[in-house]
Amino acid sequence: MRFKRIGQANLNALIIPAAIVLLFLLIPFLFGFNPEKQLIIAAAIAAFLVALINTNASLIMLIFSMLLSPEFSVGELGPRAIAIRLDDLLLLVISFTWLVKMAINKKLGLLRVTPLNAPLLSFIAICIISTLLNLAEGEREITLIRSIFYIIKYFEYFLLFFMVTDNIQSSKDIKRFTLFLFIVCILVSISTYPQIVLAEKTTAPFEGGHGGEPNTLAGYQILLLAISTGILLYAKSNLWQFSSIALILFTMPSFFYTQSRGGYLGFIFMYLALIILTRRKKAILIMILIAAVFFIPLVTPELIKTRINRTFTDPGRDYTVFGKRIHLEDSAANRIESSKEVFKKWAERPILGYGVTGLKLIDNQYTLVLGETGLIGVVIFVWLLAMIFKTSMTGLKQADDAWSQGLIVGFLAGFVGLLGHGFSASTFIIVRIMEPFWFIAAMINVLPEAKSEEK
Repeated sequence: MRFKRIGQANLNALIIPAAIVLLFLLIPFLFGFNPEKQLIIAAAIAAFLVALINTNASLIMLIFSMLLSPEFSVGELGPRAIAIRLDDLLLLVISFTWLVKMAINKKLGLLRVTPLNAPLLSFIAICIISTLLNLAEGEREITLIRSIFYIIKYFEYFLLFFMVTDNIQSSKDIKRFTLFLFIVCILVSISTYPQIVLAEKTTAPFEGGHGGEPNTLAGYQILLLAISTGILLYAKSNLWQFSSIALILFTMPSFFYTQSRGGYLGFIFMYLALIILTRRKKAILIMILIAAVFFIPLVTPELIKTRINRTFTDPGRDYTVFGKRIHLEDSAANRIESSKEVFKKWAERPILGYGVTGLKLIDNQYTLVLGETGLIGVVIFVWLLAMIFKTSMTGLKQADDAWSQGLIVGFLAGFVGLLGHGFSASTFIIVRIMEPFWFIAAMINVLPEAKSEEK
């Protein structure tokens, strides 16, 4: 029997995975055994092995972990909690394996170039520069460890974007990933039904903190509702029509019972964007909107009506807008007051701001970016948002099949909805919203190329 000599690249392909697996096996002996660590280690090893064999399979695993993974608190730094979720670990392991495979197999090439690469990398750069400058000046509100944790979050989102764009080879991959995103959304929504029965605010499963964040679940559902509606408007396949209807029917009760006023605002933005963007069944959407205006007040549960009315009746503060007096309860008023405080502090550091985590956590995406990264950060952030919209519109013009058009229309509407949601939350740093968002954004960006490669 003749034995084939192992080349250096093949040798590396054996040594590197073996060394990493050995490291994972040593972790329990170095740090002790407990159920949480055993779960983390097992998930990391599984993710590594799956990613080594098939990166697309590992991405499907990541889709399920985005909303269905537990969260482990590792402490608090100031007013912000520091937590690690299972999908954080999976994403890092899968990304590392992907990079190793690219280093070993030169045929895989480098990162795929997209119009979003430059603004993405620029935003990370300005976050790092602003933070380091404030650390160097001894700004008391900012600490290195706390900033690193939050900058890593940004880096994770963008790493996910680059990895997905690099591994999609055809529109079949995109359809497969979309179907799994639908399945996860349906499972998440069904998991909230016991909360609905108990008349509680619905939240995503495994959320840490005091009962979770309904506003986070609402933002995630806005994005998936928009995409499912877009596909329903365009797709002719029975499978996709059934999948879209199922997602809408299972998700809408859960969404309304989040009782998230920011979610309701984002939903209005999203629905109006759908009406404007769609070229199909526009009249049906308008008729549904008119019917909703008349009938929703009649069928809305009293619990949700009370939640909305309390915005203007509970104790709070009065504001004057265009000469009219408006009363807002404390929660809504605090958002306005915190934004006003950011503007005052920003005037002292207008160019680069106070760095990531240099201010207290603000429930407004736009004032948060302004306060943390200054005018330069705002310009780059607007550039990033504009490029997301521009590339999606370009993809919509190039799309020559109904399903792709529906996906892009839905994503654009969901994007607009999240822009509205951003007035009540730091939407673009929330893990459970941004991981699905950047995953789908990556699919949208490579869709035209994937279609052309198939042809």
